[in-house]
This record gives sequence, C-alpha cells and structure tokens, in this order.
Amino acid sequence: MKVWALIILLTVWMVLASCGYEETNSQGYGDVSPPKDTPSDMTGFVMKQQEDRLLVVHWDESDTDRKSRAMWVSDPPKGNWLGKQVEVWIQGEVLESYPEQGKTQSISVLEMSEVDGAEMEASEALRKVLKKTKDEELYALKMLVYDKKNDQWTVRLMSLSDSREIEEKVSD
Repeated sequence: MKVWALIILLTVWMVLASCGYEETNSQGYGDVSPPKDTPSDMTGFVMKQQEDRLLVVHWDESDTDRKSRAMWVSDPPKGNWLGKQVEVWIQGEVLESYPEQGKTQSISVLEMSEVDGAEMEASEALRKVLKKTKDEELYALKMLVYDKKNDQWTVRLMSLSDSREIEEKVSD
C-alpha cells in the first residue's frame, strides 16, 4: 500500500514539474512598452475579465502571512485574457485596496510549456473552469495539472474570501 502511495506522489510531482512556463518572444501590449530591465509590477493569472479591466491573481504557497496578491488592472488591450498567465506593468500609482487597483501601462503573456499528450493549452482548461464560477467570487489558481492517462486537466481554485477550494476536471 505504501509503495502505491509513493508511486502516486512521484507521478504528481513529475507532472507538476513539467508544467513550467517561459516568457514569449512577443512584445508587451499597451501604449508604452517598459524597458527590458524593468521588473513587472505584478505577475499572475487573469482570473476575471470585464470590458475595461482584468483581475490578475498571484498565489504564493510559501508566503505564510499573505497567500495571494490580487490586482484589478484597468484599460487592458482588447483580447481574450481570461486564464492566461501574465506580467503587468502599471502606469502611475497602485491603489492599495484589496484587490489592489492600477492602470495598465504594458502587459505580456507568459506561456506555459506544452504538456506532452495534451491537445488543449493549460490556459484554455483554466478558462473553461473560470467561466463556470460566480461573478462575485474571487479565486486564486492553486493547481493546474494534466493527467495523460485519463486525458483530462485538473484545476483547483482557492476562494480568496473564505479559503474554500473547488476542484474541476476538464476533458482534453
């Protein structure tokens, strides 16, 4: 029995390790591209998209005091941002409410590595789950894993208001 548990843990670890990301070669979007040596103001997943703003959320399991950072960024370029991992540069000051608020200067997509055997991109699996969530609820992405054997994605979200987790399976 212990051997099976060890095999399952190793398999999950290998799948998670293969879900890295790398920055795209494309330019940032927005009116002004930041200098290449300027660090972004926020990195995370677009968890909500409204007509004139995006909610970008970063979940950090290692940060014991504050597990997530969330920011509404206004005036993003047109397009389908929901579910994508992004870097955001803010123009001017950031309002320190929760979620924080700032105006987009530039935004770049961070593409996740292709997952062996998956036809769907990770952002598409996340987008499908996010479209089912309630509009008033704010979530952070806690886990996004592809199971090659069952040909499905597992998406686990954490509610930012009450730490409740939801897990959804998405067929590839």
